[in-house]
Amino acid sequence: MNRFYSLTSTLVLLLFLSTGQITAQDATFRPDVMDEFLAERILENENQYLQAYILLKDQVDIMTMRQEFSILRASKDLRGKRVVKALKEKASLTQGALLEELRQSADVQSNSIRPFWITNMILVEAKGAYLAKLSQRRDILRIEAKQKVELTKHEAALPAEDFFEPNGREPGLTAINAHKLWELGYTGYGTKVMIIDSDIDFDHRALATQFFYHNAPFEQTFTAEYGGQICFSHGTNIAGVILGVDRLLSDTIGVAFNTKYINGPVEFFDPTGTQCELEGSTLGPIENLQFALDPDGNSNTSGDIPDVINNSWGTYPFALNSCNGTIYRNVFSALDAAGVSVVFAAGNDGPTEKTMSLQASLNFDEYVPFVVGSVDERNVISDFSSRGPSLCIDGPNTIKPEVVAPGDFIRTAEPFNRYEFWPGTSVSAPYVSGALLLLKEAFPGLTGRELNEALFVTAKDLGEAGEDNVYGNGLIDVFAAYNWLIEQGNTPTPALKSDNDIIVGALNTRLLDCARMIQAFMTVSNNGTEPVNSLDITFRIPDRNLALGTVTWTGEIQPGETKDIILDPMNAVVGTYDIQVNVGRVNGRLDVRSLDNVYKAEVNVIEDPVLPEVSIAGQEICKDGQSMIIAETDRDGTIRWYNELTGGNALAEGNTLLLQNLQNDTTLYVSVSTQENLGLANPDVGPNTFLSQQAGLMFDVFSGFTLKSVKVFAETAGPRVFQLKDDRGNVRQKLVALNAAGEHTVELDFQVEPGSDYELLMTVGSGLAITTNETGFPHTVDGILQINRSTGTVASFYAYFYDWQIEYDYVCGRVAVPISVDENGQAPTIQFEADKESVALNENGEAIVQFTNLTEGLVAYEWSFGDGYTSISPNPSNIYTEPGTYSVTLYGTNAEGCSSMAIKTIEVLGTATRTTAQRELEEQIRLFPNPAQSYLNLDVQLEQAKEVSYRLIDMLGRTHLQAQLGRESQLQRQIDISTLPAGTYTLIISADGLRVGKRVVKF
Repeated sequence: MNRFYSLTSTLVLLLFLSTGQITAQDATFRPDVMDEFLAERILENENQYLQAYILLKDQVDIMTMRQEFSILRASKDLRGKRVVKALKEKASLTQGALLEELRQSADVQSNSIRPFWITNMILVEAKGAYLAKLSQRRDILRIEAKQKVELTKHEAALPAEDFFEPNGREPGLTAINAHKLWELGYTGYGTKVMIIDSDIDFDHRALATQFFYHNAPFEQTFTAEYGGQICFSHGTNIAGVILGVDRLLSDTIGVAFNTKYINGPVEFFDPTGTQCELEGSTLGPIENLQFALDPDGNSNTSGDIPDVINNSWGTYPFALNSCNGTIYRNVFSALDAAGVSVVFAAGNDGPTEKTMSLQASLNFDEYVPFVVGSVDERNVISDFSSRGPSLCIDGPNTIKPEVVAPGDFIRTAEPFNRYEFWPGTSVSAPYVSGALLLLKEAFPGLTGRELNEALFVTAKDLGEAGEDNVYGNGLIDVFAAYNWLIEQGNTPTPALKSDNDIIVGALNTRLLDCARMIQAFMTVSNNGTEPVNSLDITFRIPDRNLALGTVTWTGEIQPGETKDIILDPMNAVVGTYDIQVNVGRVNGRLDVRSLDNVYKAEVNVIEDPVLPEVSIAGQEICKDGQSMIIAETDRDGTIRWYNELTGGNALAEGNTLLLQNLQNDTTLYVSVSTQENLGLANPDVGPNTFLSQQAGLMFDVFSGFTLKSVKVFAETAGPRVFQLKDDRGNVRQKLVALNAAGEHTVELDFQVEPGSDYELLMTVGSGLAITTNETGFPHTVDGILQINRSTGTVASFYAYFYDWQIEYDYVCGRVAVPISVDENGQAPTIQFEADKESVALNENGEAIVQFTNLTEGLVAYEWSFGDGYTSISPNPSNIYTEPGTYSVTLYGTNAEGCSSMAIKTIEVLGTATRTTAQRELEEQIRLFPNPAQSYLNLDVQLEQAKEVSYRLIDMLGRTHLQAQLGRESQLQRQIDISTLPAGTYTLIISADGLRVGKRVVKF
């Protein structure tokens, strides 16, 4: 028995053959107004609450309006505006009295009342008896149940990760001759499709660029309250076939890969009865169809209306008199009058005949809705493809479907940047939608109906001669349809071309953008014919109508090349918001194909400084020169140096980096990483035991980190397999031989990226310790990760993995350190010597070291002795007063103005002899505020007058500010540091020869 409705009660069937009154206890209703489902429910129990659409008799005459448009050859703009205004006006003028009655009735759930205008009706949830009463009203045409709507089911999918075809296209695209329209320049540019389905992974690399959200407000492009949820994969599969392309690999899976899409996610049921549940409010199918006629909520605009609506859903089962119902008929007719093509998948309930949903079965019009079946690679009907004829016997066109398209294991997008082969008419209908979008680009003045007709009449006949209930009119051929439209007297609009066409494929920023700056990373494709050498990129906050500024990128991107580029940081405002980039000029000229030049991404901008703070020995160095970079931070952790802003190779660790034999300008990058421990320290924090089943801990990751190690406590010696699994099923694992019972530190070194529902598991091995209460969940490192619970049947325990050691970079990312090299000059080779490289403090607590320059031709010297003192003498000496290891540098400049440097280490031995006088002086000096931005206040309170001076030096020992303050006992000075670069400095204060140093942070 198929999934379609059949009456089981002869009594009910006889009742509905009459047009008189039917009485259920105290409720009397008109069967010609009430649909069969509602009638049966009311007869069962008239006091139960039922959801129903109440269709008013006074409707806009859409058919007459469509005929007038046809005579006038009305534009899409005129059609859209007139249809929307007429429908809204009709609802506004006629629904008031009924709405008021519904709101006043105790038999109606007041929060369920939802007026519609796409057809003049109201959705309510009311008692059956009350609905029966409404059926008696002469202003009501029909009352229909709101029925469960299912996604068109799929057969099982096959993974497609090993089937990429770089620089290729899917066979189904060739089968419908899409490539021949591409060769003419038609790729869907300037067209728009609405996909009413499950939600779509609009971050997928094959779908991201085409999401219309980048061009318009989010609420005009996505009808659910919250984006980013992936409930079923179905919507992503559909979008891939319509418009998918991986530009990085030139891997084309979609028909109209330059079209834009909007998404109407619905909490559909799948054929197993599972419902896709989304957080926040969502729209139903009819509400989404209404949204399609006016996404921006402005009746005076029409450019927001999509050209095609793709549907792979339907009502199963349905009562036969639903065919006579006018809700979907009115809705589809309104969309048709506005010029929109409504495409439906036939369904996957074949090979039985009469197996289509209500929506696909409607046959009041030859081309509306436009229903699509599936064929395999041999152009033979797929066994699962639903057949006609339509169960709706009252219309003029009982043959279903209209056409067929490839649908037997089509490679398409799967959430999270994956691909799979999917069978079903659900992937056949998108081939037709994509073909219509190609035709719409070529013939923008034609309506969806006219384009449907072109595909229908030019389809390749299959099966029985002529139109039939298996293949419809045959396999679509979009190139044949294009030529047929020309033969009918239509002139195609040439495809819009641009020599300097750029497509923005991705925009990323750091997890946190710090210091009121945005660091942006973009992926761009050169879709033009000339090399791209410059891009002018404007940053905006569209929701605030705020322009942040423009940056210029220079480089080279060859035609057909896709490239990741790093932009210079841009000033921004603090907060979390969507940022939009717009490539305004390419090679100094406007790109006329500008729809693809914009992209949005969410950013989080904070005031915290980028770390670490960096100083360079010499801002410009000549060829073959040397330089030293010093990085400093208050954070505990390891400073690392890299050759790239992201990824790249680690060059060194530590707070200094010596650069040698520099040849040209370069940029290095430095970051500070932190190690932390989290999770329970050991099983002994509470009652514990041993388990050997597959289990572990679940956690969420907010920013990338390295899982360095964990501790496990083994019941016995033996091997164990530890596995890290993400929510997409990707697995990394490590086999560890534990050579004894007891505590073990297991080195993992797993790199972990942001994501949810990670699992760290033991999958093979004998018992490990667990803690049976005192679990302490959640265990959190703010902004990095959170351990939520144990897995599966041990969720109430703390399972196996103790004392996690993680390492992560400071969330503001790496700091760029540009090194400028003068290639026209020749740097000197700096050499110097110290009379002692290891020296002990004498009885006075001093160690004197003499330095001698060995470099000829220097005209300027800058010595830093590593203890805060500097000199500009050719051969200076320095007195060290504290034990330690000091880095001494000589930064020298020759007569050509070229500079370089050399470095030596001096070791001072002995015991620190900090005097009482020095300690007292330090206590008598105060600096505030610290950190400081513009001014630093120095407050000195001495017991007796002394000669006071100060010097402000940077991390390389270079003096930036100094002053003699005179002989004073009490003084206050405000030191202007507003012109200094942000960073770490030391203020050295001297009083009658005694000196102390205080650290200063400038931000």
